[in-house]
Amino acid sequence: MKKWIIMTVIIIIIISLGIGFSIHLYRINKQNDFIEQVEELSKENNKRIEEDSMLQVTSNEEKTTPNTIFVIKKYYEKCGHTTTDKIDIPEDFINMKEDQIKDICKEWQIKEFSSGQVVLFRYENGFCNEHYVLREEEGVINVYIIDENGIETIKEKTDISTQYLPQTDRISLKNGIFIYGNEELYSALEDYE
Repeated sequence: MKKWIIMTVIIIIIISLGIGFSIHLYRINKQNDFIEQVEELSKENNKRIEEDSMLQVTSNEEKTTPNTIFVIKKYYEKCGHTTTDKIDIPEDFINMKEDQIKDICKEWQIKEFSSGQVVLFRYENGFCNEHYVLREEEGVINVYIIDENGIETIKEKTDISTQYLPQTDRISLKNGIFIYGNEELYSALEDYE
């Protein structure tokens, strides 16, 4: 009888160990399945994030804003000068992409495009209108614009007196001081003031 009790206990222990081991393996498999599911979801999520960021990059193309500055550059072939004018963005051009502006401004090249600045450029056949000569007449400095034929036309009669200028400056002004460009013109007039 003792043998039967010992055998029964051993069988119960073996069965218990088998059941315990099976439960343990079942839990490990479930845990591994869960880890695989989490990894798969993580991969899918990462893929979705990458796709979203790629979409954002393509949808975040630069556009003009109300603060965008338009720089207008023209190269004049007859005199070889390039003029540059900066203007505030025209209202019709606000919130436009580069290709939209290209469609509208077909005769211009877009040299730079950003939300801060758009640089438009084109070639002109003629002579630029920024050739000037300063001359002294009746004790003041006058500004003349020179056309492509060398003809001088009064642009501005200033109030700048030549009375207190050095003799060399007065002689130069009598002969005419030739200037190219608006910035250089305004700088020269400031110097004489």
